[in-house]
Amino acid sequence: MTTEVRRVVAGAVASELERQGHEARWLSTHAGIEAGDLERVLRSQRDLTVSELARIARALEVPIVRLLP
Repeated sequence: MTTEVRRVVAGAVASELERQGHEARWLSTHAGIEAGDLERVLRSQRDLTVSELARIARALEVPIVRLLP
C-alpha cells in the first residue's frame, strides 16, 4: 500500500468505528487483529492484508469497498 492508500483506509476504518460508537479494542477483538497491530493501522503506520481488511469489514458489518479509496 502507498502511504496515501494507508491513510485513506485508516481514516475510513476510524470513521466507521466512530459512527458505530466502537473503540479500536472492540474492533481488535471482533476482527481478530492484535490491538497493537490495529493501532498501527489506524495511525497509517502498517499495511493491512486483504484478509485483515475483510475481517474488519465483517466485524463492522459494512461492505469492504466502503473502506477502500
